[in-house]
Amino acid sequence: MKKIISIIIIILIGIISIYADSDRIEKVFNYPNPYNPLLGTETTIVIKYVNNSGISSLSYYLFIYNLLGDKVLVRKLTSTVNTGTNTIKETWSGKNDEGKLVAPGLYYIKIITDTGAVSSTNSVSIQTDAAFGKMLIKY
Repeated sequence: MKKIISIIIIILIGIISIYADSDRIEKVFNYPNPYNPLLGTETTIVIKYVNNSGISSLSYYLFIYNLLGDKVLVRKLTSTVNTGTNTIKETWSGKNDEGKLVAPGLYYIKIITDTGAVSSTNSVSIQTDAAFGKMLIKY
């Protein structure tokens, strides 16, 4: 029994050290909140990326989905990164891939990197009166 417990502990330590040493997205958020694209401004999407592999350039996709799971925006982006924690900023005008303003409602942001790091899906609220979630777009 002690041998099995020792093996499980070794496996868990290995998993924890692999996670700690891997590149990952720690946080995704945006400002300003609330956000109104009719004012001609943009919202800034901030990505906290931890680079433990020592890469100098990060390629990633920024996805924005509506409540039905339809992609309203897909961007392929590249940023210069240093070893350690990086703050990457991208802007969004509240327009979809066709250049049209999105309707008020709840949206989700997802980031996927070429290193395999995936953000948790963050909510984006685009509403006409109240702020909910990570981002609010008012008309």
